Amino acid sequence: MILQKQAAIEKAGDGSPRLHRIKSEYNKAVPSICIERAVLFTRSHQETGGAPLILRRAKAFKKACEEIPAIIFPDELLVGTPGKERRSACINPEVSWRWVEEEMDRLEVRDQDPYQIAPGQKHTIMKSNPFPTNAEKVHEHSSQKTGFSK
Repeated sequence: MILQKQAAIEKAGDGSPRLHRIKSEYNKAVPSICIERAVLFTRSHQETGGAPLILRRAKAFKKACEEIPAIIFPDELLVGTPGKERRSACINPEVSWRWVEEEMDRLEVRDQDPYQIAPGQKHTIMKSNPFPTNAEKVHEHSSQKTGFSK
């Protein structure tokens, strides 16, 4: 979504003052991590343990849609961001979690794609333990195949 916005702005060339403001604000924004989705997905998965994986994911998605506010920045006509800030990334524990767990302490200083994350956010995300263990992954995989939990 962010790359699409940036491409549209660049394609517009000099464009309008509104596009200049959007581009300027986007370029000034520091890339950051938003943990809301991960915390809500984790909480939902804890609340729905034992249910078929497809239902657990659906309920987690519903919870995120209901509880994460839609952010509309000034001058936007097309809206939506993955997180709270203009340039933010979400942690998706149900899709890609291993790299986040491995790089949590280096997110801000890594060479490629550094992201700002507040110490409080690091503590919250690690405390909520959104990263599945091998046993949980095997259990979810077998539940997904049969539609039943063990």
